[in-house]
Amino acid sequence: MRTNHLVLCALSLFLGSCGSTSRDIRGRDHDAFLPAFRTIIDLRDPAADAPNRPITEVELDIAGADGDMDNSGVMFGEYRLLEGGASMRLGRQFRDRIRLVGIMGLGFNRIDLVDRTALPLLDDHETEAGFRLGGELRLGFTDWLWVHTRVVSFVRPFDMASTQSEIALLIGSPNSVGLLIGYKDWRYKDESSDLPGIDEVDLRVEGLFAALELKF
Repeated sequence: MRTNHLVLCALSLFLGSCGSTSRDIRGRDHDAFLPAFRTIIDLRDPAADAPNRPITEVELDIAGADGDMDNSGVMFGEYRLLEGGASMRLGRQFRDRIRLVGIMGLGFNRIDLVDRTALPLLDDHETEAGFRLGGELRLGFTDWLWVHTRVVSFVRPFDMASTQSEIALLIGSPNSVGLLIGYKDWRYKDESSDLPGIDEVDLRVEGLFAALELKF
């Protein structure tokens, strides 16, 4: 009886340790569609218009992506990313053809993950609040055609970062309504995930980027 009891205890400890084992998720999606919507509010006095002028704006934006994750060509799960925030845009415009701004603000980030290889099946989400830091450069060929580049990072200090890098054409006016079409690379890395059974999430999503931008 005592031997059986010891065996059962050892088995329970073994199963308990197996059940508490954490692991990492590393996924890629190289042909994603990444939409976004932005509203920009110009705080500058319209009467102070000049070819070279400072830029002071507020930006409200939201971006997303969803699709299948793969690792070394093997599909193993699904993801959904959603990120938004409110930011100050401070910079300068040069001769009506170059616009350079820094972006600073607060925002949120949510990730939903489904891992079909996990036992039990992982189907959960995590939402974080944090800081947003980045920059944007635009070069105008005409009043209605611009080259747009932008990098913005969402940061939860010490252990989590989500960085969106864009290069696109802006078709329309940067002072009213514009459509951005181009490429985006979105890197999400959380070294201390709150998802059950997960230590680290490392996700890279890239593909076609499209955004509608409204400016007031």
